[in-house]
Amino acid sequence: MIDFDLERMSRKTFNPSPERKDKGWSYSFVYYLKDIKSIYIICNSANRSMTIPELLKICQESNVVSESGKKWTNRNLLEVVNALKNFDLIDKSTNIAKAGELFSAETNELTEKDKDVLRDIYKSYFRFCDFHKILVSASDCPAILYAFKEGQRFFNRFARVDTNEIYCIEDTHQDTMRFWEVYTKWGETLELLNKCLASSFDSKIDNLLYRNIYVCNLTRPMPDDFSVCSYIQKKMPGNAYYIPDIEWNIITEFGFSIGSIKRRILHECVSNNSCFRLQKASFLTVDPDELKLFPIVGNTYMSHILKIS
Repeated sequence: MIDFDLERMSRKTFNPSPERKDKGWSYSFVYYLKDIKSIYIICNSANRSMTIPELLKICQESNVVSESGKKWTNRNLLEVVNALKNFDLIDKSTNIAKAGELFSAETNELTEKDKDVLRDIYKSYFRFCDFHKILVSASDCPAILYAFKEGQRFFNRFARVDTNEIYCIEDTHQDTMRFWEVYTKWGETLELLNKCLASSFDSKIDNLLYRNIYVCNLTRPMPDDFSVCSYIQKKMPGNAYYIPDIEWNIITEFGFSIGSIKRRILHECVSNNSCFRLQKASFLTVDPDELKLFPIVGNTYMSHILKIS
């Protein structure tokens, strides 16, 4: 149960870093990571100075499809090229690749090698680091952040219950508010950030104005020897365990990613099916936003672990 009163928290101004003198337009609004990979590979293969219209022609002739499926235009290509410049992967004036064969060209999907490259960017680029700062914990316990909107279309308030503080983005920083969506999209794709509706974890929030709150945390690697089944036996009573409850307990204690917890649940329940079994979700009682918390077997969502011996 998540239970807190936002009205009783102190408020602090969230101060984004100033623009760098060597280059403006530092907010890279590129949500789809495959596009970063695709356009960089084109720049690296061409190995020459290119304009945006020339790059667009190559995309059209080579049938390079954007991850969203939208048709390439000069405008959306410019956004990706700007991101590559911000991340110092291509030259700021010529668009020539600077990092060689950085991504795996054998497949359009993101490989682990590709994800490691993007994880390094996510951990180091200063606009991502602006948000990292409010998600870092000073203790062994992971920091849990609650993001919500207050008088804006975009997320502009970020609450830390452990410190009793709310970080507030001022109305003059609309780009910073918009960039939160990029930050969380990258983080979730790379499994460096958990993001889920707080209501999926049985939240209780006093003020109805703040109902649509997202809960987030920077993730920590799950050790190979960590056992979800052993954890629930030691820490959770009963014989039937709701998987979002398991995930919430593990996230707040260890900070592991939702993806890694689901994979470990599937592995352990298959390996120990004489002791633990998965139960199918009943869609009559499940909110659609909760589905991301459920592991999938075949095409079926699983909502509970049942202890049978």
